[in-house]
Amino acid sequence: MKNLFLFIFMLLSINSFTQDKLDIKIDKGIQLYENGKKEKAFKIWKKVEKKSNKPSSTYGTALGNILWYYIENNDEENFLNYYKKIINSSLNEKDRNYEIGQPSKYMTKIS
Repeated sequence: MKNLFLFIFMLLSINSFTQDKLDIKIDKGIQLYENGKKEKAFKIWKKVEKKSNKPSSTYGTALGNILWYYIENNDEENFLNYYKKIINSSLNEKDRNYEIGQPSKYMTKIS
């Protein structure tokens, strides 16, 4: 029983560690974006989207940043796909970004 508890604790710790690493990648993407390396930032955010837990703030932030990238590039088809992805996701209200704006680490909640 003790070994089972230890195993479950380790699994939860690894998941938390992975999410933290993905948050660091989002920050790196934002730095690249702000320095004009938008394509590299976009690629990082796409990787974060694939690796993050779906109903997490990390996932919501990645989706919002990808959405903004498509808006800036006048890619209407992908913009609409990502907008629908955000609306139809299981993200809670604080993790959804209904405001359109620059890529950011923290999503704002609309009152």
